[in-house]
Amino acid sequence: MGLSTLALTQAPASLRGFGGEAVQVLGQVQLVVAFGTGENRREEQILFDVVDIPYNYNAIFGRATLNKFEAISHHNYLKLKMLGPTGVIVAKGLQPSTTSKGDMAAISMAVHNVEAEPHDHAKRMLKPVPHGKVIKMQVDDADPAKLVLLGGDLGEEEVENILEVFKKNIDIFAWNPDDLGAECQAKETEAVKDVRRSIHMNPADIPKTAFITPFSTFCHLRMPFGLRNAGATFARLVYKVAVNAALVQETESGQKLVYFVSEALQGAKTRYIEMEKLVYALVMASRKLKHDFQAHKVTVPSQYPLGEVLRGKEITGRLSKWAAELSPFDLRFVARTAIKSQGVGVAVVLTSPGGVPIRYAARLQFDTTNNTAEYEAVLLGLRKVKALGVRRLLIRTDTKLVASHVDKSFEVKEEGMKRYLEAVRSLEKCFAGVTVEHLPRGQNEEADTLAKSAACGGPHSPGIFFEVLYAPSVPTERLDVMAIDQAELGKDPEDWRTPFVKYLKNGWLPEDEAEAKRLQLRAVKYKLVSGQLYRSGVLQPLLRCISFTEGKEMTKEIHQGLCGAHQATRTVASKVFRQGVYWPTVLKVCVEQAKRCESCQRHGRSQTAPQHELQPIAPIWPFARWGLGIIGPFPVARNRVPKEFITNNGKQFDSDKFRETCEGLNLKISRTNKWLKKRLEGAAKGKWPDEMLSVLWALRTTPTRPTKFSLFMLLYGDEAMTPTELGANSPRVMFSGGEDGRDVSLELLEGVRVEALEHMHKYATSTSATYNKKIRPTELLPGHLVLRKKVNPMEVGKLESKWEGPYLIKHRSRTGSFRLATLKGEEFDHSWNTASLRRFYV
Repeated sequence: MGLSTLALTQAPASLRGFGGEAVQVLGQVQLVVAFGTGENRREEQILFDVVDIPYNYNAIFGRATLNKFEAISHHNYLKLKMLGPTGVIVAKGLQPSTTSKGDMAAISMAVHNVEAEPHDHAKRMLKPVPHGKVIKMQVDDADPAKLVLLGGDLGEEEVENILEVFKKNIDIFAWNPDDLGAECQAKETEAVKDVRRSIHMNPADIPKTAFITPFSTFCHLRMPFGLRNAGATFARLVYKVAVNAALVQETESGQKLVYFVSEALQGAKTRYIEMEKLVYALVMASRKLKHDFQAHKVTVPSQYPLGEVLRGKEITGRLSKWAAELSPFDLRFVARTAIKSQGVGVAVVLTSPGGVPIRYAARLQFDTTNNTAEYEAVLLGLRKVKALGVRRLLIRTDTKLVASHVDKSFEVKEEGMKRYLEAVRSLEKCFAGVTVEHLPRGQNEEADTLAKSAACGGPHSPGIFFEVLYAPSVPTERLDVMAIDQAELGKDPEDWRTPFVKYLKNGWLPEDEAEAKRLQLRAVKYKLVSGQLYRSGVLQPLLRCISFTEGKEMTKEIHQGLCGAHQATRTVASKVFRQGVYWPTVLKVCVEQAKRCESCQRHGRSQTAPQHELQPIAPIWPFARWGLGIIGPFPVARNRVPKEFITNNGKQFDSDKFRETCEGLNLKISRTNKWLKKRLEGAAKGKWPDEMLSVLWALRTTPTRPTKFSLFMLLYGDEAMTPTELGANSPRVMFSGGEDGRDVSLELLEGVRVEALEHMHKYATSTSATYNKKIRPTELLPGHLVLRKKVNPMEVGKLESKWEGPYLIKHRSRTGSFRLATLKGEEFDHSWNTASLRRFYV
């Protein structure tokens, strides 16, 4: 384009391309953009961002540029229209054949070569000047601004007739620009539409033009423009799948229906999923009402998260194409709520014995269902009949359910229907006799027509008594509770949902920068639907967020409730998610609930892992300490008697000779040596004395693991010699078999024992390290409640608990043992090891 780099100014930030990648901005430049020729020409200063990328276009106009020119674009016709000084400027984009991909110059020229289309009316047409005198007449007595100009030469009767026509149809004329909705200028062609809108529909044809919207049911009271085949349109919408959208204008007095679009789906469109049908209805409305979508901010109420779907990065296929088509419009997606000045209508026709009818109609301005609306109609009729003083009554209704409930043919099971039936029963007591009769719908056309008229808001003839009901005739406790919960959501500072609700509603962020970033990252998975906070899940698309208190109650019910199976924590957590709810600490609450469950504590598995570190007995010197399973007084070391004995309350030896040896030492034997017993178990019955010598020989000559020396070596300083070795006169026998050799071995004995002591220290360290890896410490302190393992668990039944208690820990006697007491304070005589105790949680 011939721009110099010196003409560029610094750009504030980088741009984001269509593919999502960042594009560096070289600078900004302000250029003059002009449309039109001659006198009908417009010029504006436009600020452009300059980038260096391969692209088919030299310049791109944004929405700000179009708004500055007040231009309206039409993509299908490649036209741009705007208002010029003397007329309308039409810029047409030339569209040559683009089948050749290499002809980029043609594409570039097609965009930038625009020509102004000469308008038929280059100059503004002068307003027609009336002939003769003109007088202003007020049409509306309540609004003096509503005036019409009438010729002064008209007669009084003609003036009265004209004013009567205006007063009857005063609501169909546009008295100010706001009454035009999205249209900004009145055109001459709209006069034909205004004439057609002034034609009232035949009352018999009004029900045939009814259509259903997400807000309520509507019908045309006047002939809409283009509605020439109402019956065929109605039949097509009934017998085929159709989508529709209603454009509603919100005013101070309420919401008015501006336009209604509808399309019957055929072929592949009938197989759209529900979300695709909703998005297609929005796309269809934007295509037919494009001028309204471009000129105004459009609010789209829906019970589905359409905004999250269209703005999500995961959408593909037709949804992504529709999202790109809707991106130029200013759309705001909100949860669907009740529509002002719309509701459900009910009607009652009272007929006296003389055949005189009295008609009542009411409009229900609250959420209701078909069955509750029928009950409201019955209650309305009972209240009116009671006020008239009637004693006997025949109720005819076209609803089989209500008739069967009242005459006790059907049983009421729903809670809401029970409350309505109780209200009917209470009013029945005011009459001497009440009979209910089911009437076919075809014989109830008068009441049905009145109900539809009440739902549309009129008009009503003077003979109809009309009222509006803003609350149900019976209390709805469940709805009140839900309203309270929704009102409190986002206001409780202690609730974990409050920051997310405030951020999603108002964009609120904490003052702390780190907290604000953390909230923004976490809030990506959360969304508000109908005032309730939801989180995107894996097991289910949306999980409703609940408070910590509600989560604890739900976990308790799932774990140990009526249908609880006392399952593991992850199983309980999975069941929580399958209920469609979520809170951040689900697993933590499940673990806490399982830990505090009394049944799980009494019947759960015992912990087999050690609870305290290993306390090895430090080695002093080989053969200075013997480990025997004996109890009783210990002798004083004398000559070759050991200095110390270590006992573990077990019986290591149990034989007559050993008993005789130990009697003089005042010792008590506990049990036989386990190692010897294990080695002798494989011997034949009665042959174990023959095997004893070989077993003892193996025990004395095999190196032990802690010392890495045999017992013979530690005792004599040299390894034992077998009879075979002695007979063969081996070199070891020749050099160390004599007296001198034995003396040398005894002199070296202390060095061997020192080396064995070092090996024992290393073995104790490695054993303690291996043992301590398996520790699962249990925090037991004085004052804690504990369960105690029963003395003889083998005698306890299979389904009985092997634990008893709870007991109270009085104090710690030594490492790994505690003194216990009952809950009344009675202390036990001896202490208990932690392996026999379990912490009890209340």
